[in-house]
Amino acid sequence: MLLIRHLRVRAVVVLVAALTGLVAAPPTAHADTVAQPPSPGVIGPYPAPGQVVAAGSAEIAAFLVAQDGVQDAELYLDGTRLSAGRSGDPTYQRLAATSHVAPGDHTVEVRLRDGQGRTAARGWRFSASSMVVARLAGQDRIATAVAISRDLFPAAAGAKGAVLARADDFPDALAGAPLAAAAGGPLLLTPSGGLSPDTARELRRVLAGGASVYLLGGPAALSEQVAADVRGLGFTAQRVAGVDRYGTAVATAQRSPASTAAFVASGQTFPDALAASSPAALHGHPILLATRDALPPATREHLRSRSYRKVFVVGGGAVVDDPVVAEIDGLAGEVVRLAGDGRYTTAAAVAQTFFPETRTVTVASGDRFPDALAGGPHAAVRGAPMLLSPAGGLARPQVDQLAAWRPETTYLYGGPAALSHALVGAVRGAALDAGAPRETELAPAPGSEINALDTLQLTFDRALRLDLSTVFVTLGGHEVFGTLAQGDFPNTIVFRAGALPIATAARHPYPVRVVATAFDGSRVRHLEYELTFRKLDLSRGDSGAEIRAVQDRLVQLGYWLGQPDGTFGSLMTQAVYAFQKVEGLSRTGSIDPATRERLQVAARPVPRNVHAGRYVEVDKTRQVLLVVQDGAVLHAFNTSTGTGEFYNENGHSGYAITPEGSFTFFRQIDGMRQSDLGQLWRPKYFTDRGHAIHGSNSVPPYPASHGCVRLSNGAIDFIWQTDLVSLGTRLYVYS
Repeated sequence: MLLIRHLRVRAVVVLVAALTGLVAAPPTAHADTVAQPPSPGVIGPYPAPGQVVAAGSAEIAAFLVAQDGVQDAELYLDGTRLSAGRSGDPTYQRLAATSHVAPGDHTVEVRLRDGQGRTAARGWRFSASSMVVARLAGQDRIATAVAISRDLFPAAAGAKGAVLARADDFPDALAGAPLAAAAGGPLLLTPSGGLSPDTARELRRVLAGGASVYLLGGPAALSEQVAADVRGLGFTAQRVAGVDRYGTAVATAQRSPASTAAFVASGQTFPDALAASSPAALHGHPILLATRDALPPATREHLRSRSYRKVFVVGGGAVVDDPVVAEIDGLAGEVVRLAGDGRYTTAAAVAQTFFPETRTVTVASGDRFPDALAGGPHAAVRGAPMLLSPAGGLARPQVDQLAAWRPETTYLYGGPAALSHALVGAVRGAALDAGAPRETELAPAPGSEINALDTLQLTFDRALRLDLSTVFVTLGGHEVFGTLAQGDFPNTIVFRAGALPIATAARHPYPVRVVATAFDGSRVRHLEYELTFRKLDLSRGDSGAEIRAVQDRLVQLGYWLGQPDGTFGSLMTQAVYAFQKVEGLSRTGSIDPATRERLQVAARPVPRNVHAGRYVEVDKTRQVLLVVQDGAVLHAFNTSTGTGEFYNENGHSGYAITPEGSFTFFRQIDGMRQSDLGQLWRPKYFTDRGHAIHGSNSVPPYPASHGCVRLSNGAIDFIWQTDLVSLGTRLYVYS
């Protein structure tokens, strides 16, 4: 069995975030006050534990905390003491040094002694990569397009022509990358009503007098004033337009050199066309547009007249359905669909098809179009695929591609609002991680907004070494102390946050950064991603009379949360989840306006079945567990049942399904059960195949188990202590 010792940052060298041993009790819930840093202690290490930074000259730093003043401090890199400087007041100082770091893994140790002679130390690991990561960005989308142009054409008058697209809408611009490549110039952006001053300056710099500037779309997209402004700079304005976006794409194709192949993508959304922009521009293949269920007349006529030998349809049936593909097939020699189950897997399919090997990659936002639009011609000239990514972190398909390619150079298109700071480390880390564990789920998902910083759950495709895996979290730049535990399964890491490092104001957004490593015994997966914390009016960490009133109301309605104490903790969060599920509300875990309003009028939950005596119901649709007496609900609990998905772990495979029907609890274990698929705290079994209700470190508001019925550790303890569910009790499981 496994003991998770909860470590705080104290006078020990912490090279990992958790230790292993014997289990005596389940992990406890974290405190809900503002954290006080240890004294003496070392906090805020940089580079962060597990982070991947650029090789070369790097700053190594940490903050020193000592109520009795910092007397002395030492900083070591790979066992060698560095000449480090200290700044700040006597009780809170920053210790930093600059040193050369070679590609590979490194260790840092900081030793501290305070005015009373007490000592503290902290150690951690980070990695360095030789990959060059260049961010091409400006203050806005127009300035970012200019930055991309300057990188592509650094010399004055270095371009032969240029393409202009509308900055605030994508339809007429989707097919622009091949035209920019044919014109020998950049794709720049401008407002519809007139030429942007930044774009005007870049046109004057990058073009010689009299050069052609192509305007994508009719006057509704780029006004006649834009054309006049271009002519006023001494250039020739050439409008490329059709009666609609589909006609404009055809007009763009007709301006490009003849090609034996073409792309067809949705004209109603932008990601698939932009994913194709680099290979289209590189190979001179036009990008044509279609709707989901029809081939527009302009596109059909162009395909008929050109008789392309091959047409690549980008995207699955949800964006271009099979009858449209069949019609294209009748107009071309061969049709190849490049698709995945979403924009990121589709972009991966495009990249893998045209760039099986590459030393350079580019990354753009998959959630917004402007930066990818301007980046397509740049990526083509660099001979690089364009990866699309969520803002908060890399998508799984792109992680796999970077691990396979191991590129030397990566370009990021856009500023931190489009591609977060964490993405830089994520790109470097992914390129190091060939053969490493693959994350199958990160909850909350990268880039998402959370209203309570409680539990992070990282799930991978194989069992992990918890003692050598790490999770480092910051909120608003301040380190969040917490504990690491193995989840119910050996392939899951659970980080439970301790007290928040800062007081947070309601409704204000705070960046959360997660840096993690997952070690399977031979390979390490590096992760880095961002979330946004936005506290609601009443949420995790609050306390006072208003919280106590809500607790009393929840208890009155039958939702178990332990002893009401006026503090919004983990058990109250579980009760709020259960209430929101029963009432059909969004599962925020916080008292949002809709939840507050519903609390005033709600009634106690009603079971589906009415029987004599004590029994239990598990509603898989709503993900709640009800303990019922003679048809009346005694207690309602948040629960998490089987995902319904296929698993193959530790020599066991199957579908994670919680069986439905009528059962009887026939066996129980008062302690931790280490099963073949993970840990079960105080399980009560209802099938001979190992299905049980049990306590868990993580009970999210959605299905997450291999088939068991999860409850919080506090809830299962309450059930045991009160003999609420004894052996022989009936259980009804239904959807």
